[in-house]
Amino acid sequence: MKISIIPDDDIVLIDFEEVHGIDVGLASDVHALQWHNDSGHIEYRNGLVENITEFPFPDLVDKFNARKAELAVPDPVPVAEQVARQEKLDSVKSKLEALGLTTEEVQEAFGI
Repeated sequence: MKISIIPDDDIVLIDFEEVHGIDVGLASDVHALQWHNDSGHIEYRNGLVENITEFPFPDLVDKFNARKAELAVPDPVPVAEQVARQEKLDSVKSKLEALGLTTEEVQEAFGI
């Protein structure tokens, strides 16, 4: 598994799949963390590189998958838009009733 964490860009990459919005909690002096299978390194802002053999964020994959799922869910329709749609629908139904028609009759007539 290849993991890259770049806090300044708000990016976590796992096997080349990118997700934003995960607070990993890296120290402010860290530029990036790179991990590949069983080893990696931390790149510091001052140019130093520290090799690591233990991944410091064991729950990162779970956070990554949760965030990815969260981003896949479409935003709900705003309440104001829902209210406007319902008001429009109610208005149409009232006009149909005034004409002596039901919604079902109109749907059947227009094949909808």
